[in-house]
This record gives sequence, C-alpha cells and structure tokens, in this order.
Amino acid sequence: MGKISNNLAQIKNWEELSTHANSRIIDAKGSKRLGKVALFVLVFFIILLFLPYRQTIPGRGTVTALRPEDRPQTVQNQIGGRIEHWAVREGQEVKKGDTILVISETSQSYFDPELPTRLNEQLDAKRGSETAAAQKMDATRSQIDALSDGLRFQMKAAENKVLQARNYLSIDSADLLAVQKFYETAKARLERYEAGYKNGLFSLTDIETRRLKLQEDNAKVISQQNKLGNSRQNLLNSIIELDNIRAKYQESLAKAQSDMSSAISSRASAQGEIAKLRNDISNINVRRSLYVVRAPQNGYVVKTLKAGIGENIEEGESVATLQPKSPMVAAELYVSAMDVPLILDTSNVRLQF
Repeated sequence: MGKISNNLAQIKNWEELSTHANSRIIDAKGSKRLGKVALFVLVFFIILLFLPYRQTIPGRGTVTALRPEDRPQTVQNQIGGRIEHWAVREGQEVKKGDTILVISETSQSYFDPELPTRLNEQLDAKRGSETAAAQKMDATRSQIDALSDGLRFQMKAAENKVLQARNYLSIDSADLLAVQKFYETAKARLERYEAGYKNGLFSLTDIETRRLKLQEDNAKVISQQNKLGNSRQNLLNSIIELDNIRAKYQESLAKAQSDMSSAISSRASAQGEIAKLRNDISNINVRRSLYVVRAPQNGYVVKTLKAGIGENIEEGESVATLQPKSPMVAAELYVSAMDVPLILDTSNVRLQF
C-alpha cells in the first residue's frame, strides 16, 4: 500500500496517466500470424490436389478361361455301346480327331454286318417299283388320251345319227300330214259323189272308184303313221345309243383315272420308302462312324470316367475329361460395390497368388 502511494506521488500530473499507460501496452500481432498460417495451409491443400494420387482397391478372385471352349470339358459318346479299346491314358496329350476309345454295337437292330448292303438292295428294288409306277402312269395317260379321241369320234357319229333320225322324223311327219290331207280330200270327194249318185249325176262305177281311192289313201295314212312311229323309235334308239356311248366312256375313263390314281399312289409310296431307306443307310453310315470316340480339340486327358474293357455305356454318357491345350485364361476379380466407381478400364491390376 505504501509502495503504491509512492508511485502515485511520483506522478505530478494525473492527466499524463493515460499517455503513460498507452506506452506500456504490448503490440497485438496474433491475428496477422493466424492469417499467414491459414493462407499457408490453403496453399498446401491446393498444391496437394494437383499432385499425382494413387489408391489401391483390394479384392479376391479366381483364374478362369475367357472363352467357353477353353474350359475343361467332358467327352461324350453319341451312341450307346460296349467299350472295346482305350487309345489314351490319363494325362496324355491328344490332338483334335485323335481316338480316345472304340466301342462296339449293342443294339440288335444293327448287329448284321451286311446291313448297308441289304438296305441298298431294298433301295434298288424300290427304285424299280418307282420306275414301274411311272411307266404305268405314262401308259394310263396314253389310255386316257385314246379314250378321249375314241369318244370324240363315236360321239360325233352318234350325234350325226341322232340328227339324221330327227330329220327322218320331220320328213315322215310331213309325209303323214300330206297323206292325211289326201285322205280327207278323198273322203270329201266320196261324200260328194255319193250325193251326186243319189241325184243321178254319177254312176255306181264312179262311186266304187272313189271308195277304192279312199281305201288306198287310208292305207297310205296307216303306212305313214307306222313309218313315223319307226322314225320316232329310231330317234329314241339313237339318243339311247348316244347316252350309252357317254356312259361307257365315263366308265372307261373312271377306270383309267382310278388306275392313274393307283399308279400315282404307288409311285408316291415308293418314293417315300426310297427316302426312308436312304435315310436309314445314311444313319447307319453315320452310326458306324461314331463307334470311334474322338477328341473334339487339342488338349490333355485329365481323367477317364469309365474303366475297363467290355463295360456298357449309355448314349450321351461322359467317358473322359479334356483340358484344352492353349486356353485363353483370365482373372475373375470381385471388389466391393463401394469401390466400383473408382475402377477404370485403364487401371493397373496387381495379382498375388
């Protein structure tokens, strides 16, 4: 307390106290230094953004074949049979087309070694049947043409005969009409002569002459009526003959067409059997070529799936596993879904096995 009083006593003028206090205040440079530090940090981060940056994404995967044909495959037999001979062993390198195993036939339908020859004989016979059917078709066509020509001529003759009968009928009808007129005239004259005879104008001889004339005209009318009836009968007979010719032709034509249909059916049946036999022969030839199971491509026999000689195998059964010789391999990698946006097609990958 006494010290403070001494200090205050040393100051003569209280008005100079503020000036004295201002000279004792320390300079404040902290804000400037803080600004410089912040500026330095900002520049550092800006420079850091332009620096090369590499980030590693971990993942797991497997080595696989890029193409399906480069993956391990099983060799299968296309037909069933019995194993007769193995031509390879496990681990052996094979080329495309090399024999892996040989099988024999187990189906009773293919036991005959001469089966292709027998089928070829049947094929030749069926071809002969087809040729015979074709010849029969040609003969039937010729028969139909001949029937058509014969019918045309016969129909023409029959139609002419019908026309002639119609003309005869018309002539006889006209003749009958004329004879009837003569008869009517003779009858009228006889009546007049009989009336004149009663009056004494004509003699009995004239009456008898007129009566004979009337009988002659009546006989002519009856004769002409019979002739007209015969003409009508001839016309009917001509029409019936024309219809008979048509019916006979239709019958013959129907029979020829039936023979044609039978020949066509026989030919079609023969062609169908020929196609079936050719298919059977082709199938047998292909089947016999499948008795030898061959390698589908170059590679290594990893494992045989069947063992021994004489074992029966079914159709489509796997007999061996084949590894391609020069596969195009690829690494199949799995990464987290969060890292997928960071992956580029130009990114480098390091594999560790």
